[in-house]
Amino acid sequence: MNMTTVNSTFTQECEIEQDLRPGEMSVNKSFIENESPPPYITFRKGSSVLPAISDLQQEFKTLQSSLLNRLDSWFSKQETKFNTLPNDFDEIKTTLKFISDKYDDLD
Repeated sequence: MNMTTVNSTFTQECEIEQDLRPGEMSVNKSFIENESPPPYITFRKGSSVLPAISDLQQEFKTLQSSLLNRLDSWFSKQETKFNTLPNDFDEIKTTLKFISDKYDDLD
């Protein structure tokens, strides 16, 4: 018994391509026009959005906007802190230099 994959299922290999059942795929190009799509495929004609989904989408957009604004504000504050840090170090360096100079004067 020879097993082959036909439309994602294992079936016995057909000796004649015309033995294909609906939904099975042929490897012979001459039989392709006789093939039909598997029965589980459905085609949608237009889509309707439920009001509840639309409301949920709007809530998510509002949440996203709020989170982005908060993050933007937080990063702004962090940038300000980071930019003032070198100035604080400059003041510390100046103070240490002053103390060091005074110490050298004592010697």
